Amino acid sequence: AFAAANVLATEHNYIWSADVPCDKTNSTWRNAVPGAACLVPTTAPMHKLTLPLLRRPHRLEQEEIWSRDAGSYYCNEVYFRTLHAVRSKQIGAATGRAGLLPVVFVHMPGSGARLSLAEGAEFLRSVAEVLVDVD
Repeated sequence: AFAAANVLATEHNYIWSADVPCDKTNSTWRNAVPGAACLVPTTAPMHKLTLPLLRRPHRLEQEEIWSRDAGSYYCNEVYFRTLHAVRSKQIGAATGRAGLLPVVFVHMPGSGARLSLAEGAEFLRSVAEVLVDVD
């Protein structure tokens, strides 16, 4: 996901969209982090994460897709809070390289998906490999 919105997850807003206003004063929406930016971009080098990352010659179709956000409800809030913390505290990468800690949000398919546990682990390893090998 490329960015996260400053939206607090509550039982009343489990579905939201990009139409949620930045100024939530006269609405039922609340900020996850009061006073923080409305939208926070990822710190990860998304241009380095090219698809497909899974190397599966027996599958012809592309199964991985990148989205502009982490979705709604808790996924977005967790992603927003993580990005906000990394940016506001200037948390750097553990590799000793310059720049902020690369943060991405990855949704993995559920137990009924065509992706095996081993393939899921390989995909996450591929993402992590790219993120720690940033030039």
